Amino acid sequence: MSEENLPPIPAQVPQEKEMSVVLGVLSIIGSLFCWIVGLILSIIGLCKYRKGSTGRVLSWIGLVIFIVVTAISGFVAYVGIEATKDAVEAIKRDHPEFTEQQLLEYVQDPDNKAEVEQYTRDSLKVRLSL
Repeated sequence: MSEENLPPIPAQVPQEKEMSVVLGVLSIIGSLFCWIVGLILSIIGLCKYRKGSTGRVLSWIGLVIFIVVTAISGFVAYVGIEATKDAVEAIKRDHPEFTEQQLLEYVQDPDNKAEVEQYTRDSLKVRLSL
């Protein structure tokens, strides 16, 4: 058989390039849904692949997403904690006769749930309007 009759050899993507894209995409997905996994995969991608490669770019994107999601989560947690503290202080102010134990029982009592939630909503409105 001569070389003219042979079918052309299909171009193959190098295995490393495929893996770099997979690792980069996994770092992005991980950063959105399972933060620590996204961080680890992003760091591995940044260390493993050279500058300018697709995998390295995707790993940078995953790392940036991780940082943004972590910052937003931290902010939400901070505002929630501070609003809860403010709500407890408002309840103490409105019910000065309560001891610490009575305050705890008041907050945990299901009959007072609507009132406690209202205190928290009011605190959140004040916190988020700043």
